[in-house]
Order: sequence, then C-alpha cells, then structure tokens
Amino acid sequence: MPTNEGLENLSEGCFKKALQLIHSLTGISISESRKSMVQGRLRKRAFELKMESYDQYLAFVEQNNDEKIRFIDVVTTNETYFFRTPRIWAYIQDVFLPDWIKKHEGQIFQAWSAAASTGDEAHSLGVLLQSFSR
Repeated sequence: MPTNEGLENLSEGCFKKALQLIHSLTGISISESRKSMVQGRLRKRAFELKMESYDQYLAFVEQNNDEKIRFIDVVTTNETYFFRTPRIWAYIQDVFLPDWIKKHEGQIFQAWSAAASTGDEAHSLGVLLQSFSR
C-alpha cells in the first residue's frame, strides 16, 4: 500500500521537470517562485492516483495521453470571470490608467489579454477603459 510520503516535498529537480513538462504541453511558462502552487496541485492529483512520489507521477503523465489532459487541467487556472482579482483592477483604475493617460495624452491605448478563456478579463478591461473615455 503506497504511503504517499514521497509527496511531502517536491525536489528542485522534479519541480524543474514539472515546469518543463507544463511548458512542453501548454506553452505556459510558470515562474520558479510558484513552486508551492505547482506542488499543491500535483500533490492532490498524485495522491488521488496513489502515487508514491512526484517523479512517479510525472513519469505516468509522460506515458499516458489521458493523464496529460488531466495534468494540463490540474496545473492551469480554469477560472474566468469579470473583474477577477479585484486588487489588480483597482490598481489599473486608480494608478496605472491615470498615470498612462497623463504620459500619453491623445494616444491610443492598446492591451493584450493572455489566457482569457471566455474573454471576461478582456471585456473587464474594455468596461474599465470606457469609464476613462468620458
């Protein structure tokens, strides 16, 4: 019976391997500062599968196409809604946009929204920018 003790600590080598696998499967580059987030997400899935270590789980992912899909789902943020992460929107509204408008008077503001599955983030920015156009 697996003890899952190997899931207590994600080694640096295994973490780097996980980051490489995430990037190769999704194109997403996750910062090394996000180790605890990656560990937490992988631990939960590895535990569900009764894996004894992160190395064992990553080897399983590499060999199993169905698990690759599940792995992508586990390591990505599958959440989108209007004005998600309010402190960021407050900063954009109260600090960034007023400063940008002062420095770029008369210029067109262009933005790119990455990884917005349904567009809620991009639409949130549009709503916010509309309030500055009056």
